[in-house]
Amino acid sequence: MAAIQFLAGGGSVLLSAQGLPSGASLKGTWVNLITGAQQPIAMQGNGPIALMSPWGDPAIAHLAR
Repeated sequence: MAAIQFLAGGGSVLLSAQGLPSGASLKGTWVNLITGAQQPIAMQGNGPIALMSPWGDPAIAHLAR
């Protein structure tokens, strides 16, 4: 499973991770599309995932197993 979420200018998003095998988790990275800066996203498991962009610039959150 992989997910990419685009935020045009900061803010937050709520995703739902379902169907991950027991004990599996998602790891991820925020990427600032203006500066190229990156910031890790804490490991996430099954269920709702609330993500808040660390910047006010356009950014992408990438989550994968």
